Amino acid sequence: MTKSSPVLLPLGTAVRIKDDDSIYIIISRGFQKKGEETIAGYRGVPHPFGENSKYKTLVISSKSITEVVKRGYEDKLDEKFIDEQLANALDAPAGLTKKEPIKVVEAVMPKAQVEAKQVPKSAPIPVKREPEQPYDPFYKLKHKGREVKK
Repeated sequence: MTKSSPVLLPLGTAVRIKDDDSIYIIISRGFQKKGEETIAGYRGVPHPFGENSKYKTLVISSKSITEVVKRGYEDKLDEKFIDEQLANALDAPAGLTKKEPIKVVEAVMPKAQVEAKQVPKSAPIPVKREPEQPYDPFYKLKHKGREVKK
């Protein structure tokens, strides 16, 4: 990686972001190509809560990081991963400057004639219902195996 290359922080790094007092832990990362510029992007979870029903994963741009509180673990595999990610981002085409309308093509297909088959009606199956006994919590235990009379 050259010195002009963007920096990709390691997983587990604790960061602070603009307009927020919380600390976020980086759980995923990658490079994005925005026009001619390549920036680092992250997904983070709030410390100490993590992701749960109340706290969701946050998308964090490298430009919104104000402070690196604690760097995460790095090794040779990490360096290789960063180099591969940067190479993929640099090889990616720049984002479209002009959005072109999507062409919708409707295929004309002959309508198939489907015969509607009558489903034979079966006789309804009688359902035996036990009378409710709200005042006797042992009713089902007492009458286990017995036929309920109506």
